[in-house]
Amino acid sequence: MKKILFPTDFSEDSRNALAYAVEMAKAMKADSIHIIYILLPETTAAFDYAPPVSGLMEARLNMLKEFVLRQEDKLQPAPVQFTREVLVGFAADEIKNASEDYDLLIMGTTGESNMLENIFGKVSASVARGARCPVLLIPPASRFHLPKSMTYAIDGQKIQANTLKKLATFNSAWSAHIHFVHVKEKSEQSSSSLGEDWIQSATEQGLSSISYDVVEVEDGSVSRGITHFTESTKSDIVIFTTKKRSFWDNIFHRSKTRHMALGTHHPLLVLHQ
Repeated sequence: MKKILFPTDFSEDSRNALAYAVEMAKAMKADSIHIIYILLPETTAAFDYAPPVSGLMEARLNMLKEFVLRQEDKLQPAPVQFTREVLVGFAADEIKNASEDYDLLIMGTTGESNMLENIFGKVSASVARGARCPVLLIPPASRFHLPKSMTYAIDGQKIQANTLKKLATFNSAWSAHIHFVHVKEKSEQSSSSLGEDWIQSATEQGLSSISYDVVEVEDGSVSRGITHFTESTKSDIVIFTTKKRSFWDNIFHRSKTRHMALGTHHPLLVLHQ
């Protein structure tokens, strides 16, 4: 993963997420981090017109330059190349379109301007679900260290080969142990063959070199079950797949899960298939 995209809203949480992204880029031996700010001109209530975009663009470009320079000043020499750009439009649409040219998108989960505060509601949910590359969501105050283990939430069905390859690429820099975890709700029957099916699937995709195990836990809430397992195993990153809308709803669209995502100290990696 050589090219990283990083949207910012200039908040302290975003600065923290950028510091995380820089350390991860070093570990991955990435080439560059492209930092973007999305400008959405707003009309005034009194006159129903938009202020001149050129003036707003210049102001935001100066803010973005200062944002990047503050990070570069902490890193001499800088471990990766920083580039920056201000885009005009709706945040989710612009970020998703920009992500097509990148290997990984890293973004903070909250911000003082609320751009990312509704992480699994509006902008970030749309970005995480529709981005053209894997998305890593960084909670406030997270500090990067080489991941030793990661928890991958599964729904009992096989993950496609291209998604497992994305996982292997992401994991190649640190070779963390991966817990594939299926949360069985109380009304659901256990799958005695779940582990065997996953071992066969991983072997078929040529990923037998990855250290992993397959676990089924019982909980009335998928989000709570994943949270408890992640905390008990001290996993460093939680992984979800945007595969089925029904499973996505279970993970990303329930209010309890939004609370889990906003409150967890674990970065969340979203893969697509």
